[in-house]
Amino acid sequence: MLAERENLEVSPFVGQWHPSVASMESISRVPPFFDTRFMKAVTEGPAHNFVGDNRSPAIVLGEFVDNWLGSRNPMAVYQSLASRLIELLRDLMKASPEAVDYLTPLVRAGMKTPGLTVATLNYDRTIEMAAEEADVAIDTGVKGWAELGEWRWDLSGIRLLKLHGSIDWGWSDTYGGNGRLRHRQIELDPEPSEPALVFGQRGKLKAEGPFLSLLGEFEKQLFSCNRLICVGYSFRDEHVNQILGKWTDADRDQLLVAVDPKWPDGETGSDFREFVNNALRIPEDWPHHGTTLDVLRVPCSEALTELF
Repeated sequence: MLAERENLEVSPFVGQWHPSVASMESISRVPPFFDTRFMKAVTEGPAHNFVGDNRSPAIVLGEFVDNWLGSRNPMAVYQSLASRLIELLRDLMKASPEAVDYLTPLVRAGMKTPGLTVATLNYDRTIEMAAEEADVAIDTGVKGWAELGEWRWDLSGIRLLKLHGSIDWGWSDTYGGNGRLRHRQIELDPEPSEPALVFGQRGKLKAEGPFLSLLGEFEKQLFSCNRLICVGYSFRDEHVNQILGKWTDADRDQLLVAVDPKWPDGETGSDFREFVNNALRIPEDWPHHGTTLDVLRVPCSEALTELF
């Protein structure tokens, strides 16, 4: 957001940004070969000519001051920082097979026909690693989407929908023939130079790449199910919440299971989980047709063992 602050919707209403925001964009550096050029200007340049002569000490010192005070690039610093943070995610999210053992009950559920659909907002490969260790077929569908432009799945194994991208997805600029417009494509790469992710709080509905299509596939898969298990989801992604809301309106018996040790009991203001509580928490002695809520206030590992 800071990198694009001049183009934000609110920018016409901002008189001035905090000075520290702009100061971060000032890059201080010594001009190339300053010591050599300055020495030459002092020893060889005409002592009386301090203006208009590129070899005069005054001109060389002026260049030094300008560079040291900093030259502003309104976007480069913050854009570089964002890119660097995304690159670091690869190292931060590495895990060992032993660290993902708790997911074994989940991935083994994918062995049964018609398999299991798992949607995640995380970028890591923990579910893929757990499936590989348990010898369970797993597919993110992104390779087929890149080749065919649609989502195709086997009838067994795990259909893994990574709604916000993955650390092993990379951007690849591709060009269509016959005058077609340029579009960005996804390729699988263990360590891509630019991971394809939906990163940050803005732009969760990313237009480029598979993300809009992936969200549509998530909705399609969800509406074919009558049991939804949310593990550690904060219910803070509005585009996901809208789909969940439509799913709960289905005229059939459905169950939403929320796994969250800190799931709220009482009023929490605008917390979407409170809306879920009020809408779906039905007393056991009340006949009800539709979607009901079940909350497990236990850690993920314990919940997955109980559920699967």
